Amino acid sequence: MHKKANKWREPLVRDETALTQCFCHNDYLGHAQHPKVIAAAKIATEIYGTSSTGSALVTGQTALTQQFETRFAEFVGFPAARFFSSGYLANLAVQSVLCQKNDLICQDKLCHASLIDGAQLSGATLKRYAHGDVAHLQTLLMKAPQAKRFIVTDTVFSMRGDCAPLHELSDLAKAHSAHLIIDEAHGVGVLGKNGRGALEAQGVAPCDVFAAVYPLGKAWGSAGAIVAGSQQLIDALTQFARPYCYDTALPPSVLAANLASLEVIETESWRREKLHELVAFFREQLAYFDLPHLGSATPIQSIVIRDNTKTLLISEKLQARGFWVHPIRPPSVPENQACLRVTVSVSHSKAQLKQLAENLADLIQEVSSYAA
Repeated sequence: MHKKANKWREPLVRDETALTQCFCHNDYLGHAQHPKVIAAAKIATEIYGTSSTGSALVTGQTALTQQFETRFAEFVGFPAARFFSSGYLANLAVQSVLCQKNDLICQDKLCHASLIDGAQLSGATLKRYAHGDVAHLQTLLMKAPQAKRFIVTDTVFSMRGDCAPLHELSDLAKAHSAHLIIDEAHGVGVLGKNGRGALEAQGVAPCDVFAAVYPLGKAWGSAGAIVAGSQQLIDALTQFARPYCYDTALPPSVLAANLASLEVIETESWRREKLHELVAFFREQLAYFDLPHLGSATPIQSIVIRDNTKTLLISEKLQARGFWVHPIRPPSVPENQACLRVTVSVSHSKAQLKQLAENLADLIQEVSSYAA
């Protein structure tokens, strides 16, 4: 390996018997366990089998794919959409197709790794502005000699849970003839009156966004990703995006699950309402116990410990007490920013959230006396 391995980063085995005590999954609305979503996937499996049997351009495209792409585009308010096998591949595809060697890509410093990799794959010049710092971004745009400029950001940042200032980014894009590209991984389903994401929540029109990526493995409770934009954009991705053309398509059962999840999003708004109620309650508990959290208003609540070893130790002690909270350490977060990333979901109760906060406070105090 060309880089030194991080000995602290090991995959953990998921225990289904303690799912309600898991505070690190992204199934915010409980769709992955929803009877309608599961039933739809089962029926499609019986009809189509367990595999797409090929790439989207060969055998992987079904009537379910076309139906979901059309329905999703209508849902989020874009003219067209294309389904990809994952959010990671979708982010690689968008920038590698749309951005070229002589272009400029400006990304928030805390953008997801897939957005960074997509920019590097494109060959364009990549500049990263300080997190949420619109003034810094404006400076980069003003100094840019490139004719084509792109502003790329997550709408909800996966480690901190805070939101990008989309109105200001949209205004800057217009002022500097730049194209705005967003990733709604942790926004879609959760934010906005109708669950359409951060764009809806912040009142930014889809027409002000050049391309929007919607990964579906979080609140959607399924898999794959949708890229939404103009018909011209979707046509370009269909023809030239290697992660689309040369990747085996996901099974039709996944499309059926995604369609069912869309129906649940549209008909069971109580899930979003309950989720935001639980988030507000947990934030109250964090404040009551004076825990060092980042103040997010989304389901992502990060408790900053800073020291890698102590973060891991608290996580292990929490798990021994029946709470699964995964430790997040560099390079997933910057140095000295190791944290316990708690994600709130509708599967949790207020009693569980209160117990978690109490145990966090107890264990943080316990390990604070340990030598670094």
